[in-house]
Amino acid sequence: MDNSNNIRECLEDLAKNDQYKVTEKLQVGSVLSKIRGIDDDELSYIIDDINADRKIINRPDGKVPYFKIYNAFKERDEGLIKSIHKEKETIPFSEVLEKGEGECLEKSILTQLIAQRGRQSFLVNGGLIPKNGFFESHAYNIIQKEGAGYFLVDTQRPLVHEGGKIVPFITPLIDINKDGDLILDEKWTYDEVYTLFN
Repeated sequence: MDNSNNIRECLEDLAKNDQYKVTEKLQVGSVLSKIRGIDDDELSYIIDDINADRKIINRPDGKVPYFKIYNAFKERDEGLIKSIHKEKETIPFSEVLEKGEGECLEKSILTQLIAQRGRQSFLVNGGLIPKNGFFESHAYNIIQKEGAGYFLVDTQRPLVHEGGKIVPFITPLIDINKDGDLILDEKWTYDEVYTLFN
């Protein structure tokens, strides 16, 4: 059963009504934030250059070069990011990209900038719920591949498969349930649930 229309309608509706959770099109001036712990400040980025990604990865066709995005950022050093930008309420994304400091949100922003040029894509500022653990905020992308439906793309998480082979976390999105949880093929769940909500 093809649930592409249901997926598209759900994501488009959220993008119109709750752009904090789902963003369909980044533009200059778009602000994205990642909610962190109770005692931490919220870290926000403003898109100041819609072509910032082209300084690192030039893909005008909207194809996502997964490992180039993954390798564009070292793990986020929030102390460094904050010291660079002092008291700014929002940090220009082009500066963060230039420094290469980032994790899931930063990688998802970069993925979105590339993907939105060539295909319908969504940046989700949602979460990841381990089946036996606590909710974690997590950003990822959902990208339409013409004729093949929608795919979950998580550029924060390369996977090591049997034999030590590293593969990208790109999997068909089967559906979205009424709670906002993504339905993936069982072999890609790893006892976790991706969710649209946080």
